[in-house]
Amino acid sequence: MHTEPLTRSALLAYGLPGLPLALLSLPLVIYLPVYYTEQLGLPLLALGAAVFVARLFDIVSDPLIGLFSDHLKRHGVPRRVFLLAGTPLLAFAIQQLFVAPGDAGIAYLFVWNLLAYLGWTLLYVPYLAWGAELSDAYHVRTQLAGSREGFAIVGIFAAIALPTLLGIADQPDAVLAASAQAAWLLLPVAVLTAALLTPEARHTAPLTGPQPGSWSGLLKMPNLRRLIAAYLLSSAANALPASLFIFYVSHVLQAGASTGLFLAVYFITGVAALPAWVALSRRLGKTRTWMLSMLLACAAFVWAPWLQAGEQLAFVVICLVTGVALGADMALPASLQADLVDADAALAGRRRAGLLFGLWGLATKLAAAIGIGLAFLALALAGFEPAGDNDATTLRWLALLYGLAPVLLKLASIALIRNFTETAGAGRPETAAAPGTQEIRHADTSSDAYRTACVTRGLHNDAS
Repeated sequence: MHTEPLTRSALLAYGLPGLPLALLSLPLVIYLPVYYTEQLGLPLLALGAAVFVARLFDIVSDPLIGLFSDHLKRHGVPRRVFLLAGTPLLAFAIQQLFVAPGDAGIAYLFVWNLLAYLGWTLLYVPYLAWGAELSDAYHVRTQLAGSREGFAIVGIFAAIALPTLLGIADQPDAVLAASAQAAWLLLPVAVLTAALLTPEARHTAPLTGPQPGSWSGLLKMPNLRRLIAAYLLSSAANALPASLFIFYVSHVLQAGASTGLFLAVYFITGVAALPAWVALSRRLGKTRTWMLSMLLACAAFVWAPWLQAGEQLAFVVICLVTGVALGADMALPASLQADLVDADAALAGRRRAGLLFGLWGLATKLAAAIGIGLAFLALALAGFEPAGDNDATTLRWLALLYGLAPVLLKLASIALIRNFTETAGAGRPETAAAPGTQEIRHADTSSDAYRTACVTRGLHNDAS
């Protein structure tokens, strides 16, 4: 593992795959439901059920692939091999999903969703684990996460700008087709660049100590449980309005022509504010900074359910403020999870970054399944018609689902994370602890002293 600062080129190369992955994620969440319901005629409830079940099947793959990548890593196989294997599967499945035949049904949607998720997992879980292993410096991990999520925000902005530049912003089928073509071009280039220019983590010696089963002890880590639960709630709060965004803008605000403007404001401010959040986390700590960003998002988003048709300027303000909060919400939780990798390694006697980020991916996909599945189920029960007229009561339900439900989920996430104990400086004697945290100053994270210190700080319930 690298203890020296990473070069700028390594930081940029590592973060680059975040761009094409994000470029695909926006159409997958926002345009795909509209395409399959309005243009291919699939029932809203059936679509929500298919996506939800596909996500549930896919959830199992995250910890398994993470565990497998850990096993191969211990035998000298680098994480980048998984990125190279997952790229063609993801690109091909996205092509089939985004450019569907006219008679595509629920089974077609389900199968290609499942394969796309599998390709995504093969690529993304080892990618996150790789980033956690590149440095054991507390703030360098934030820089790595910031690079990855900064490129992700740029990718999302590209997903917004591309349809506008091509004049197809109001054509979901054309947007998805263009996104599939971009995936074939950008994804292999980004992954190859990362594979060639980003160093592999170098561990000088294997850890010593107990060798439990790979799942043993994980659920006994209060910090891990608390962080993943808070992240799941926060991610569900993000997935729910994302899946309803076009419906809300088109039917509630009646401002479908301004969709690109709203998204551009949101993601441009996200990119611009990200360095400030990274800098603030050095002063306040990652947890407090993340909580502050979620409170800021709640304070702005709580007004969204009460907007009326035509109130576009007010919604631009909401997009601006919530966009500012976006960068911290994307970068800091994963950085906190990366900090737990060393603590777990000291306790378990082996490095399990893949497994820990497999659980992270599980939480991400479960959050998306909950957000998308519940949103479409609730809309279907309210009688919402994506391609038809809806009465005032139905539109009120849509507005509340879009604006109020995410606020409640974010507040629950804040309540869970408020007592989180950061592992600042674990294994890095020269790293300063964040305010409000107690640093473990020991250069050898595999030592018995470090393992005992972790236990006494509440990172584990027992010393085994």
